[in-house]
Amino acid sequence: MKELTSSELILRTKTLVTQERRITLALIEHLAEISRRMLYAELGYSSLWDFATRELGLSEGAAQRRIQAMRLVRDVPEAAAALESGSLSLSNAAKVQSFRQAEKKMGRKPDPRELVTQVANLSQRECEKTLFEISPEALPRESDRILSATEVHELKIVISSKLHEKLQLLKGFLAHSNPDASYGELLEYLATEALLRLEKQKGIQTRMPSTPATAAAAVKNPPKIIPPGRRGYLPVTLRKQVWAKSDGRCEFTVDGRRCSSRYRLEVDHIKSLAISGSNEVTNLRVLCWHHNQQQALEKLGRRRDSFKKPAAESL
Repeated sequence: MKELTSSELILRTKTLVTQERRITLALIEHLAEISRRMLYAELGYSSLWDFATRELGLSEGAAQRRIQAMRLVRDVPEAAAALESGSLSLSNAAKVQSFRQAEKKMGRKPDPRELVTQVANLSQRECEKTLFEISPEALPRESDRILSATEVHELKIVISSKLHEKLQLLKGFLAHSNPDASYGELLEYLATEALLRLEKQKGIQTRMPSTPATAAAAVKNPPKIIPPGRRGYLPVTLRKQVWAKSDGRCEFTVDGRRCSSRYRLEVDHIKSLAISGSNEVTNLRVLCWHHNQQQALEKLGRRRDSFKKPAAESL
């Protein structure tokens, strides 16, 4: 390196930047194909992001930027050329995709090609300013980061004045039992109450009681089993047993690695009802949405775009 002339050093550096852009674009294309085939699910990962961080070793931010850019390129093929040429940076591509997702939640669909054109050759700050001028409320204003080895999180959110007023009222109601409660304590209280209500509503729980009285009741009133091949609503007692067996986590396992995701869990039939499977506990397991779809693709050979709604019963 020291023997290079200044002009040679600059030229080689520019060449490396060009190569890096091409490699990044190639990585995005590979991630797109892995996503299309749901290979991350076959390997036991709960999502493409989980695969990118744990299998590929990308940082959380790097994985998120590349996946967002991948989705933008999928919808706007012209973005690939812009990424390769450098007129669209990886960070700005991710910002444009996040902006589109936020706009979609609000019922709006900005022209993605026009957005790519508008942020071309802009810095990150200029990109944010441009998107803010288009739709101030669409820019993400939340962040979640780990502060210590004990996994204490710093969560930043923007809330409306109405929600702030509700939190103040809640703070007042809880003042006798917990004076000067922090917002973190209020959120923990709300999350606990909501989870208890949802578990009761859905007939599930994270731990099954193992008292003698419970065991006797199970023998006296065994769960109703639906005949093989017949679809129907799974009884609450049956869902409780399946949930307890899974410990409330996805049970998909490959090469000794279990998914263990808690997101969008669904009851899955190990042997499908379509091929004479039963609704017995031994034939039921809990899978996350991604692995439920991947298993349906593998066992029934359905096209991925046919899965617009979860086929199994959601927990």
